[in-house]
Amino acid sequence: MTIWDLLVTMWRQRLAVLVCAALSLVVLQAVATEQQVYNGRVSVMFLAPKDAPGNALASTTASLVSMAGVVSRAANGPHDAPRTVSAEITLASMGVGSGWSIRQPNAGGQWETRYEDPVLDVRSTGASLQEAQASMTEALERIDTELTLLQDAEDVAPQLRIRTELSPQEPAFTAQQGSRMRALAIAGVLCAIATGAVALGVDAVRSRTPNRHGADRSRSRRGHRRAPVPV
Repeated sequence: MTIWDLLVTMWRQRLAVLVCAALSLVVLQAVATEQQVYNGRVSVMFLAPKDAPGNALASTTASLVSMAGVVSRAANGPHDAPRTVSAEITLASMGVGSGWSIRQPNAGGQWETRYEDPVLDVRSTGASLQEAQASMTEALERIDTELTLLQDAEDVAPQLRIRTELSPQEPAFTAQQGSRMRALAIAGVLCAIATGAVALGVDAVRSRTPNRHGADRSRSRRGHRRAPVPV
């Protein structure tokens, strides 16, 4: 089928095309509306107590790194934080509308897993600043709770417990906006394809449906043939 054939079909099914065009305008108007989300980020550092030799969980840097990993998995539960090629990808860019993530930074790159620092990368996202802040607070509280439970299980004395510190001292929140021109271009192309598909589909259905009135008229003509005049 050529472009000309498609245009002819769309003109023939112009009522369906007009309906699709009206729906497309609604979609484009929704896409053109400014969308904004907020992303929060902070690092949680695991620090050994001043009298570290009394705490087997924090005797070495390697122990702190391992503890950070254990806390991360415990805080995330059965659903681990999503893995990305770049550490700079935000939760909103991954399609998360609201929530948080706790990840242990991987120093090994894409093809190797290697954890070197006792640090957790904590992020949050939300449709508003307050929502992103609430998600961040929930994530940080989850880390503190799991760390406390692990040390309670080993009966670690309060003065010998692993400490945590935020870097920076307060989570940083930034607004993120998408490209409206790019979204409009993609939405416009999709709407045009959908309109053409609907026109072709309606045309195919109608071409297979017999014309009831035309068939009735044909049968009527066949039933009222004039009788031959006798000679």
